Amino acid sequence: MIRITDEIREAAKRLLAKHNAEQAARVEARYEADLARAEALAAQRREQSGGNWAPDKEYIRKHVSAELPAEKDARQRLEAIVNGKRKLIDGSWWRDMYGDVVDRARLAKIAAMADPARNDKEHERATAAAKLAAAQARRPPGLRPPPPPLPPASE
Repeated sequence: MIRITDEIREAAKRLLAKHNAEQAARVEARYEADLARAEALAAQRREQSGGNWAPDKEYIRKHVSAELPAEKDARQRLEAIVNGKRKLIDGSWWRDMYGDVVDRARLAKIAAMADPARNDKEHERATAAAKLAAAQARRPPGLRPPPPPLPPASE
């Protein structure tokens, strides 16, 4: 668990604003898709049994405008962080929100490019070293620094 800092609170404000702005577009896209599906079903029923089948647009609008549970949970968590109701969060929250998860294979590849014994091109080594340092420095604010490496085993 890490303590929520002002930097995290500002990031949560930006994410909440983005979530709220995109919510209307998500609802409209779901409405259009559900309406098209309902109209296709109504046309099929008219063709099969006759009659005057038509989709209930108000019901579809009401059904689609309801917030999905996952979206509601994310919005409530962001609102709690922004409003100061949450004091601690998981360190994984920062990585999940920002996608800062760097896989070990990519880190190993960048480390190999930064190694002078394996790469003789100075410019590539410098670029890889900068990328490696940036990837290793990505940590949520407020999280303690990583522990020092263990001493080598003496034999």
